[in-house]
Amino acid sequence: MKKIFKLLSIVIFAGAILMSCEGPEGPPGENGMDASAECMACHDAGTAYAAKVDQFNESAHSHGTYFSRQGDCSGCHSTEGYLARMDFTSVDEMFDLALTDQSAISCKTCHNTHLAYDETDWSLTFADQVTETILGTLSPLVASSSFEDKGSNNMCLQCHQSRDPENVPSVTSTDEVGISHYWGPHHGVQGSISQSQGGVHIVGTSYPTGPFNPSTGFDHTCINCHMNNGDHSLEVDESACIQCHSDIEDKLADIQGEVETKLDILGKTLAGLGALTPDTESEWVWDDDLGVHVEIIDTVSYHAAGSGYGGYSPLDVPADHARAVFNYLIVAEDQSLGVHNPDYINALLDNTIASLAK
Repeated sequence: MKKIFKLLSIVIFAGAILMSCEGPEGPPGENGMDASAECMACHDAGTAYAAKVDQFNESAHSHGTYFSRQGDCSGCHSTEGYLARMDFTSVDEMFDLALTDQSAISCKTCHNTHLAYDETDWSLTFADQVTETILGTLSPLVASSSFEDKGSNNMCLQCHQSRDPENVPSVTSTDEVGISHYWGPHHGVQGSISQSQGGVHIVGTSYPTGPFNPSTGFDHTCINCHMNNGDHSLEVDESACIQCHSDIEDKLADIQGEVETKLDILGKTLAGLGALTPDTESEWVWDDDLGVHVEIIDTVSYHAAGSGYGGYSPLDVPADHARAVFNYLIVAEDQSLGVHNPDYINALLDNTIASLAK
């Protein structure tokens, strides 16, 4: 009995503490609506906002792009780093971020959420014309002139740029270059490619001078193709293309087949020269003739030869090999196999392959 009484006393005492710790009542919602009800207008299951959150949670931006680290990486890989970089007064602000001050990419990275608590919450945090590259011009390669103003798509272009690894040789350079496993244009190069910028413009077939947009009736932009009808999963929706191309699947297959063939030729050539190292996948299959399982190795892609992160354990290669490696990587990292800018990507590959054949 004493134990039961003691337990009841603890429960009552704890309840009194919780009641005394209750915070002040929140502000009333606008138009006399209860504040919690006003929040649920967006956050309740079944709302348009909830649907977009579910879509975003399936996207690559939600899985795999967040790195809690200091420095320039945070300028695209965390919400706080990105917003700090938008100031453009000093890159140092990104380096001053403590690891605990960073959060993953989310609604508030791109939208001014929970500021005015009205429709302006959905306005973009940054939609101005992109006028400078992520890290500035560090080598003769990078075409860092202002990107063409693409309106709301500027939000995407701000991070989807080729990163300049500092020692990319100019078109005329004959100096050897130290490359390593992580050397190259980085992963988010799609904005540069779409603007016909970012690669080493080796002499040869002329390069497009403006952004990819093959027709006047439809603007081939990030949002129109990757966020058709407001889809935040960022998956390509080909229904946006069908209005002009009833055979869009065949057209895309032709573009990607041509680029994939050229990229494979360039990759194998550079691997033979020792400038690229293959990334492989293997599969064990049963061989009826041998009566055993055999390993089938498939070359999936390549990375720059050498080892280590950044400049550690570099491998010195001739300038023409380094230029070719960079162009291989920027096309491979674009991941569209030509779709983002067929003329520009084919010009890069054709001229690069021809330069190595001399």
